[in-house]
Amino acid sequence: MRVAVWRAAAFAAAALLAGLGGALFAHQSGYIGSDAFSVRLSISLLIAAVIGGLGLRSGPLLGTALLMAIVEVIAGVEKLGLIIYGSILLIVLLVFPQGAAGLAQLLRRRLRWGAGTGKAAALDAVRSGDVSVIGRLKGTSLSVQSVTKRYAGVTAVNRASFDVAPGTVHGLIGPNGAGKSTLINVIAGLYRPDEGGVLLGGRDLGPTDTAARSRAGLARTFQNLQLIEALTVRDNVMLGITPTRGLAADFAAWWRGRDFEHSERAEAHAILAFLGLAGVADRLPSELSYGHRKLVELARAIAQRPRLMLLDEPIAGLNPNEAQAIAGVIERLRELGVTVLLVEHNMEFVMRLCDTVSVLDHGELIATGTPAEIQRDERVIRAYLGTGVQT
Repeated sequence: MRVAVWRAAAFAAAALLAGLGGALFAHQSGYIGSDAFSVRLSISLLIAAVIGGLGLRSGPLLGTALLMAIVEVIAGVEKLGLIIYGSILLIVLLVFPQGAAGLAQLLRRRLRWGAGTGKAAALDAVRSGDVSVIGRLKGTSLSVQSVTKRYAGVTAVNRASFDVAPGTVHGLIGPNGAGKSTLINVIAGLYRPDEGGVLLGGRDLGPTDTAARSRAGLARTFQNLQLIEALTVRDNVMLGITPTRGLAADFAAWWRGRDFEHSERAEAHAILAFLGLAGVADRLPSELSYGHRKLVELARAIAQRPRLMLLDEPIAGLNPNEAQAIAGVIERLRELGVTVLLVEHNMEFVMRLCDTVSVLDHGELIATGTPAEIQRDERVIRAYLGTGVQT
């Protein structure tokens, strides 16, 4: 989705509703003055939204009901109203920022988690290696052609060129500041190259944005986790699933409330089971270990049914067991036919997984070859690997 367009549309819709509300208020009162919209009213509306739960459908209704109750309780201490409102707002933000509706959902998830842990763990043990839940994916080729990217006169990437064959894992390595993440961002469409181009399956991506590249089959994970903390693990994965209905049909299904997002939830659960995470589907990302959160981000990328995956340091900060789990996922993705471009500093991980490796140094591509060839290359040894690498 085009985030900027949707953000602007949401802002415009909210402004329209606010304007309509103001017009109706003026019509009802016959008079408008600054005293009609006091600081206390603004704080009250904010408390209603926050105390009920931001981002939840039941939040505004629950927050308004709680606010009305609070107003009745403090009716006899008008002079302390602002202090009381401010205290309530701070307590909610510090103690349970998800609000009353979010707190109710959290308690329900905790009860469900406590009741179903054994069953979920058994399900994961059976299904975590089952690739049939994902289906065969058709990987595609990637061609990076003389890509150059500059920042205010500093050349981060200088005429880098390499090809990635379909259905293979291609490593991109190099010292810190070599331009690896910049090149990944150019391929993903976050940055536009100053020179050169990127071809996906022989098609020149040109100036297309990230949304268009995602529809073309490109998915990525980030060096720093980009999960939405207010959503459950399952909902985070559902964000990656391509919609099968139009906006009007989706709204109608939501309005009817029958089987809304049922198929998407089932698909997200199957992907989580594929990664051994079905048991934590209803938990929040903040409740998981760092390694499991990395797997959730991978699950969201898999939900896009990608032809090419860009993985930016997927095992950074993980312990050996967690890194081994990520390696197993990448190997299974290769078996399914997905093309993977991998950026990583862990050389044991890279040399074990990758079919081919490219090396960047100071923005320039200095070598491309098999892992064995890269480990013997004198330029790579001097620039990055050092003399301690064992072949």
